[in-house]
Amino acid sequence: MSTRGRFPLEIVEELDSTSSELMRRAAASAHGPVALLARRQTSGRGRLGRSWQSLEGNLHLSVLLDLPHQRAAGRWSLLAAVAMLDALRKLVPDQPFNLKWPNDVLLHGRKLAGILLELVPAPENKFRLVIGFGMNVAIAPSSLDRPVICLADIGATGEIETIAVTVLASLSGWIDRFEAQDFGPVREAWLAVGHRPGCPLTVTQGAARLEGTFVDIAEDGGLLLQCGDQQVKIAGGEVSASQANWPSGNNQS
Repeated sequence: MSTRGRFPLEIVEELDSTSSELMRRAAASAHGPVALLARRQTSGRGRLGRSWQSLEGNLHLSVLLDLPHQRAAGRWSLLAAVAMLDALRKLVPDQPFNLKWPNDVLLHGRKLAGILLELVPAPENKFRLVIGFGMNVAIAPSSLDRPVICLADIGATGEIETIAVTVLASLSGWIDRFEAQDFGPVREAWLAVGHRPGCPLTVTQGAARLEGTFVDIAEDGGLLLQCGDQQVKIAGGEVSASQANWPSGNNQS
């Protein structure tokens, strides 16, 4: 085991899911920070209960953090996305990366990476947070119902361990910044490559479907959507938007 930033990094050959394993450890009173990288996953999970096709050669990385209290999960979701984007810029400079709310990383309008956050209650009203990072490095999964891309598609290569270390260093830096300066820098960095103000968005929440235009990111990380004469704050759901709804993606934070 080695330490990367604030995270000791454990590497295993195969697991059902790095996030599931850290959830089990957290439920058994394990403490963070710790990071777990698997070369293969047999039962990867994505947001909204989806399965995540975990192909060898892609990134399967999760971290466990101790939280002194339950801060807004939406803030941590956007922080993780900004950290992943920051790491990608170091690994593959000068690419038009964008973020789709809350935390999908897109390249040329196609999904490159995703993030899953899960809270585990701990004693004395404290919480532990598991953040799962999945990135298409060598192979783009064929099972998703949306356009996907991998780093190999743009001629980029890299060792999985190097990519994991870069993500963890970026995450450590953004957590330091969050603790020192609160949510403002995270929100600003997300908005620089997130949805354009006024762009049309569709949010699906189970069987419900909501259409409106993007307004802003709320202080708790929620999505502010203008629906007719009413502004609505979205805490969760699947967002659909066209590629034209993002800025160039080259803004640096």
